[in-house]
Amino acid sequence: MVIEIKQTWWHVEEIFHPHIGRKIRQVMDIYVNEQFIPISLDSLKFLGFRVYARNLNNKELAYLEDNCGSEFKILVNLGSLDNYPIVSKTDDNYTSENNGIDLRHVKIEFEYILMNPDIEDQNETKISSRCFNFFRQKKEGNFSIRGNIQPEFYITMPLGWRIGKIDLFSLNSNLEGNQCVLIRKYDSLDKKPEQLKLEMPFISVLEGKRKYNYLISDFVSDKSKSGVNNEHFTYIFSYIAEMSNKIVGISIIPLFYLLIVGLFIMSISYNYILYSKIPNLGISTGLSYLISLLAYCYFYASFVKDGYYIPHKFYFMASIILSLFVIVAIFIIALFNENSLDSLKIIIDLTINYI
Repeated sequence: MVIEIKQTWWHVEEIFHPHIGRKIRQVMDIYVNEQFIPISLDSLKFLGFRVYARNLNNKELAYLEDNCGSEFKILVNLGSLDNYPIVSKTDDNYTSENNGIDLRHVKIEFEYILMNPDIEDQNETKISSRCFNFFRQKKEGNFSIRGNIQPEFYITMPLGWRIGKIDLFSLNSNLEGNQCVLIRKYDSLDKKPEQLKLEMPFISVLEGKRKYNYLISDFVSDKSKSGVNNEHFTYIFSYIAEMSNKIVGISIIPLFYLLIVGLFIMSISYNYILYSKIPNLGISTGLSYLISLLAYCYFYASFVKDGYYIPHKFYFMASIILSLFVIVAIFIIALFNENSLDSLKIIIDLTINYI
């Protein structure tokens, strides 16, 4: 039995809301002379497992969950090996210990959603940083890759999130994507973990989500560092993600409506206590406020419908309810003040006389 994993590509997509999760898609080139191949997963808390043969027109493969003693594995059925290309014997990676059976080159892709990823809210010790993080939420994420990997890997953020420090005054900050670290940890205790150099990522947008393609500089400059040897190690990638400017802006707008509500209540209280009068802001003011409120609600709902997570929902609901009370109060005061009553009386008298 020969199963040799020659190279792997990792595609990671983070899920922050409504529950923490991580969608993992891994592509592997394998040399094999067996129909069934076992795949080990780092965690048992996963769902939605699918596996495809990339060099068989993305044909979905059957699999079984296999409990081999204390170890859990996925046993994938490749089907007939005759459908896969033969590994050339002139290939430097070709091994002859295959019991007379030609090795086959299998390119498979499997994906699943990890239920317990290492993703947490960033903890700050300074009060100023905590206050800032209240408006702009941050997440710290880590994931590990066992064995050999290719010089590039990919990570996709949820809608409205970006990796790295976000500049408040620039839409295209050069700092985006830089708050990340890649460490190679060896199984041997004699070797200390080492931090690998990453190039600034190539950033693309797919369905509104920002995808970061990282290139490992050390692998490009020195192929021997890419793990093409018999050593065993684990790659650990860590990052810090922040909310984008537009989501922060949408989430803090309710605070301005709450401020308007507070000013309105203070104005009424002040005039009533000192002058025993209630200020009349007029119907036009109430209509302007109502139009502004409806426009924001439509804008907010459209983002939620598109899949964005908007924080501080309590403040949104509170601002809407209190603002509606204020608008109704403005209309009532405008319609039933003394001048309005006199005008209404005149209109009624003229109507009666005309009849």
